[in-house]
Amino acid sequence: MISSLHTHATLCDGADSLVDMAKAAYGAGVDVYGVSCHSHTPAPFDAGHTLELDLSAYREQVETMRLCYKDKMDVLLGLEWDATSDMASQELETLDYWIGSVHNLCDPKTNTYHAIDWDGQKLQHCIDTVFAGSALMLVAAYYRMVCQVARKNPPILGHFDLIVKLNENGRFFNENSLIYQNIALDALETVDVEATVLEVNSGALSKYGRIYPAPFILQAWQKRGGRIVLTADAHSASAIIAGMADGAALAQSCGFTHHHVLTNAGWRSLPLV
Repeated sequence: MISSLHTHATLCDGADSLVDMAKAAYGAGVDVYGVSCHSHTPAPFDAGHTLELDLSAYREQVETMRLCYKDKMDVLLGLEWDATSDMASQELETLDYWIGSVHNLCDPKTNTYHAIDWDGQKLQHCIDTVFAGSALMLVAAYYRMVCQVARKNPPILGHFDLIVKLNENGRFFNENSLIYQNIALDALETVDVEATVLEVNSGALSKYGRIYPAPFILQAWQKRGGRIVLTADAHSASAIIAGMADGAALAQSCGFTHHHVLTNAGWRSLPLV
């Protein structure tokens, strides 16, 4: 059974329409296609890359896809909710599921938003101006935001260690240092293993050679009895299940024997193969 629950379309920052994404999912043999476009945020650079605050049109399009694929493929109404989102939290309760993520940080002194996964030069500017040149202070701030999201008990916690995306060759900080890893592991302790499923996200594999989260995080999650879901974080029809086999292999290497799939009837535990 194959699910693709972390997906984006032209309604937010995806390259293809919802119709084309659903068609690609069905063509790839996906049993459960989840639509999880980005929630609205007040960050200026997010304009045009997120949903509108009013989700009516979004809901209508997803419901249309649900009817189109009835008895062929489950279509679920989801959302990737950002920690800096300004949408009403009550909206989350009306969805089939939602993914809690951190993409942006906000400097409380200036009310300036900074993306942590878009541009290396801009991230360095953030480190210099907000965190006095300390990348570890940035890391700590990022994981504090992750903790805030985790305490909301999202059904899925998205790309847990996204802060490493632009850190190729240790550009900003040493990912192998105990200081960094302890910050990440302390944040992981705030995630409720009963309420939240951690995604193994292969969306950055082709461009950045990364699968989130790192093995040391997955190993710690496995020891706590945590559950995982395989996702592609697909921003195009061609990537609807891209890298998910690699994600499964990584999960197995970290001790997992099963992954979870969300259906119309709830979560199902399935063997990793």
